[in-house]
Amino acid sequence: MNSLLVTPPAKRPVSVGEVKAHARIETELEEALLYGWLVEAVDRAEAETGRRLITQTWDSYYDAWPACADAFGEVALALPFSPAKSIGSVKYVDPAAALQTLDPARYRLDAVPLRPRLVFNGTLPATASRQSAIVVRWVAGYGDNPADVPEAIRQWIIVQVATRDQFREALADRAVVELPRPFVDGLLDPYRVPVLG
Repeated sequence: MNSLLVTPPAKRPVSVGEVKAHARIETELEEALLYGWLVEAVDRAEAETGRRLITQTWDSYYDAWPACADAFGEVALALPFSPAKSIGSVKYVDPAAALQTLDPARYRLDAVPLRPRLVFNGTLPATASRQSAIVVRWVAGYGDNPADVPEAIRQWIIVQVATRDQFREALADRAVVELPRPFVDGLLDPYRVPVLG
C-alpha cells in the first residue's frame, strides 16, 4: 500500500512567531531559516506519531480488497495513519481495466481505533489483477486550525525548532549535545501510532 498527498495542509500547526516567542528571538533576520526547521519538525512529528496534524487529503493505493475479516470480524482496509476525518471516494479498476467508483453505501469509516479502517459490507466487486487496483481518497488530520492539534505535539515541535536554533553550531558539527530528550520526546508518547507500509 502506498499513499500520495493530494491536498496539503493550508497551514502549519505552529507558527514561526510562536517559535520566536518561545526562544525569545526578537530579530526577523532568520525567519526563513526558522521556517525551514519548522517544516522539518512538523514532518518529524507526523512521522514519529503516525498521525497527520492539520487537515489534508490523501490517496491510498491497495492491490486488492481484503481477503478475509480482520481482528474485529469485519472486512476492512487499514488506513495508513490517523486521525481520519472522512472518506471522499473509493475507486477501483475492474477486470476490463475500466475505472469504477464503489457505491458509498458499501463502506463506512471506522475512525475510532488508533488505526482507522475503511469497513466494507456485502460482496465486493472484482478488480483487475494489478498493483494499485484500488484507490481510497480520504481526509486526515485533527482539523483546519493549529488549535485543533494536541498541545503536547505543538510544544514538541516548538522545542525542536528552538533547540535547533540554540545549538545550531553543535548540530552542524555533529557533536553530541545533551538535551532533555526523555521529557521532550515523551510529549509525543500518547500520540504514537505505528505507520503502515
